[in-house]
Amino acid sequence: MSTRSNRHVIIEGPDGAGKSTLVKWLSPVLDVPVARRISDSLKGVQGKNLAAYVNEDMKGWSNNASMNPKLHAPLFGRTTPSRLYDRYPLISEPIYGLHVRKGPQPEFLTTWYRETWAHFIEMDPLVIWCLPPYDEVAKHVHPSRDMDGVWRNISQLYTAYRLEAMKFPGRSFVYDYTIHKPGQVLDLCSAHFEI
Repeated sequence: MSTRSNRHVIIEGPDGAGKSTLVKWLSPVLDVPVARRISDSLKGVQGKNLAAYVNEDMKGWSNNASMNPKLHAPLFGRTTPSRLYDRYPLISEPIYGLHVRKGPQPEFLTTWYRETWAHFIEMDPLVIWCLPPYDEVAKHVHPSRDMDGVWRNISQLYTAYRLEAMKFPGRSFVYDYTIHKPGQVLDLCSAHFEI
């Protein structure tokens, strides 16, 4: 797989929607690494500064498929090869922060978020929204596997992700594993990574 484009694919959705399963399947088939995940199902983002993570991670983002020459080389001189992300804080933190912790981390309520979001959209990541029917998601979320705030609020999380998928201004695809084949996502990712 050629990943000369330096573009990224983000797999998003609520807990229990099949994100991690899809990422584990895609990574070896595409020969694209999975980026370090900053949160998990049991501890969430406890004690982690998501803005600092995003700032560090996006330093190397570029988009060699863009017509804008400024996007070909990042400001800080290094480029991050194409990667798969199992969630990305710019999408997930406003949703989980609001519905699980009753408020996102402070930086997400400042101009930092607006400016970083604009740069994120400019980099043109492909977002795959894992959104099978709600009943499918709900049966995979339970207290022994997920944080209390997640399983108690799974309906709100699911609805928030559906709304976000509908209004997302960039390139995206809503993936429902009950009707779509993983190969459809593979084809989208392959086209996205190629120049």
